[in-house]
Amino acid sequence: MSRLNKFNNFITPKVYDFIAWPVTQMLASKVVRELNGVSGELLEIGCGTGMVTAQLAKLPVNIVATDLSEHMLQQAERRIQRLNFEYSVFLKSSPAEALAVESGKFDAVVMAQTLRHIKPENCSLVMQEIERVTKPKAKVVIADLNLPLTGAFRNGVEHKNPNYTILGILAVYNPVTLGEYMRDYGFTVRSVRYYPLFFVLTLDKQN
Repeated sequence: MSRLNKFNNFITPKVYDFIAWPVTQMLASKVVRELNGVSGELLEIGCGTGMVTAQLAKLPVNIVATDLSEHMLQQAERRIQRLNFEYSVFLKSSPAEALAVESGKFDAVVMAQTLRHIKPENCSLVMQEIERVTKPKAKVVIADLNLPLTGAFRNGVEHKNPNYTILGILAVYNPVTLGEYMRDYGFTVRSVRYYPLFFVLTLDKQN
């Protein structure tokens, strides 16, 4: 069993909710603000227990929320049902590197507190998938830990050199370098905003 799997087994959905709730609520409000004016179809990659999903569901969008963990998705389903968002949120088990959704479908993509779980050698696959599933002019919002410990995102992708810095299992990325990297997939940076515990990177797809 990998270190990541051991960590995930220890952090149950309820424990995760308890630990992550304060920061996630602040992060979710910032992500929602970046999506001002967005409507239509939205994809959330790595929805976890649905804390961010529940905030996104207040927007005029239909949501497909994906995650690898069935346990997390079960908690997310309970949250979505409790809040009566079943009509606008569809939960789906899917890896970020091979999204089980159709191409060119989404007006927006959100990846909140998910990037740090993506190994650098797999990031190019994730970005290719984001490019594949989005419509022209789509908006992408990536939010994660604000820990400026690495500046070699491109090096990590090109040379398969993961830089795990938290508990030996989580990756840390520089949002500015990530934004530059996304230009190769047809995205331009709208904004990079820094907060005490997290950053929010917003990108626009060109065509």
